[in-house]
Amino acid sequence: TGMFLVAAGIEISARTGSAMVWAGGVPDILIRRFGSGSIEHIAARHLPLGIGGDELFERSFDMLALEPGDRLYMLTDGVTEAENASGEMFGIGRLKQSIGEHADPDGIFDRVMTNLETFRAGHAQNDDVTLLEYVCNPGLEHRISQRLRIGAGSRRQVSTEWHIDMHLNAEALRDFDPRPVVTQLVMDVQGLYNHRERLFTILAELFSNALDHGVLGLDSAMKRSSEGFSEYYRLRAERLAALADGWVDISLNHQPSMDGGQLNIQISDSGAGFDPKILEQATDRVCHDNAELFCGRGFSLLRQLCDNIIVHPPGNLTEAAYAWRHDNEHANPHPGE
Repeated sequence: TGMFLVAAGIEISARTGSAMVWAGGVPDILIRRFGSGSIEHIAARHLPLGIGGDELFERSFDMLALEPGDRLYMLTDGVTEAENASGEMFGIGRLKQSIGEHADPDGIFDRVMTNLETFRAGHAQNDDVTLLEYVCNPGLEHRISQRLRIGAGSRRQVSTEWHIDMHLNAEALRDFDPRPVVTQLVMDVQGLYNHRERLFTILAELFSNALDHGVLGLDSAMKRSSEGFSEYYRLRAERLAALADGWVDISLNHQPSMDGGQLNIQISDSGAGFDPKILEQATDRVCHDNAELFCGRGFSLLRQLCDNIIVHPPGNLTEAAYAWRHDNEHANPHPGE
């Protein structure tokens, strides 16, 4: 249709304030830190919805740590692209200055809108102007979420021991995406509905690494440019359609604990593997700056979501552990540490 939709979604933990961010084609999301007043950017690293087919859609999230008092700002480009009579745009610089200069944090939102109107000086508005401000208060949000769960009559989850194995040969890999099915299976067996997005992201990253890099032999470095990004997924579709040999094995093992349980995930593939030592370099900064690493930003994300993750030599078997508690929160507020 030629139509597309820019979008962003954020899931924030009521207990810890940690956030999962998916952003496609939107302006940078801004965070004003409470203590220092510094401003950080979260750039949209996904394509807008509707550009390309399903093969171009990536479900992976960025993880973000928020502290009490931090403020998060989401906006449409109508804010930064608002013009005055001279055709000059308001821009990201003026927006950051408006957010950072105000001594009273509670007055930031009004200050931004006032500065924007002053800058436009009555000039006609050509696009929507939408600004959202979120103030992190994890203690309050946790109390509210507890009341909502009690009011809804939620019941305590029963932690049980179970094991599931799945073998996907070349034919199955061509025609079947196991990620939503396996995630729903975990929901049905153990009822971890509040962990759905995290578990789906873990399974999606592990399976994509096994299929794309292991079985299909694709190189993440291709995605460093927009042209390479499109070529990566064109080549992926071509190789997957022609796949005659290869496999991916998925194994889920759940063990109960006193206050919840732990889901252990193993994914192996028929690929040649890689040197696991390269993952020792996989800090958030390196994964962001060096697309030649196997992990890209995916392995950094896995380390943040999982309590433990191990890649066994020769690099085609990965184990991940995810612990949960009966209060529906991740057992470790800062997994991977």
